[in-house]
Amino acid sequence: TPATLERFARAARSAGADLAPVSDNLVDAIWADRPAPPLAPVYLYPKRFAGVEAKKKLGNIARALGDCEALLISNPHNVAWAFNIRGADVPHTPLPLCFALIRAKGDHTLYIDGRKLGEPVRKALSALALVQEPDALAGDLQALGRAGARIRFDSSSAPVKLVDALKNAGGEANPGADPV
Repeated sequence: TPATLERFARAARSAGADLAPVSDNLVDAIWADRPAPPLAPVYLYPKRFAGVEAKKKLGNIARALGDCEALLISNPHNVAWAFNIRGADVPHTPLPLCFALIRAKGDHTLYIDGRKLGEPVRKALSALALVQEPDALAGDLQALGRAGARIRFDSSSAPVKLVDALKNAGGEANPGADPV
């Protein structure tokens, strides 16, 4: 995350060293028996338990963005809350692993493995956002960067790789607290 990277960079500098980015994840290079990503089904969380419909939550988030064009929600708890969805990708926690891009002017995008979505859930989520595979997220951030967009990132959960995708394409990252 940006916050962790900054903490590590300060520690490296105080020891007389520098951090150097690498293009490939070195752990992936040696993790031969890595399990497949979880594919637990996603289900809708009823309004009677959520208290507020997802459409209203998404509108409230969009209005809270200030001078940013969008917010990347990278914390699965916050995506689940915003879209009123639940899953079982994380043991003992009803979360689906996913990301969301909430735009100030609507046209939100939910990045989630489509194999987790039954047709009724996909239909309900498609009424709220464009549903995309997670692999599309970096490219979408690059496109926003090329357009000069200013995007809010949660400094405690956003992967630096995604922040860099926006910044390296010319966009402005606004790291801070996730307004969710």
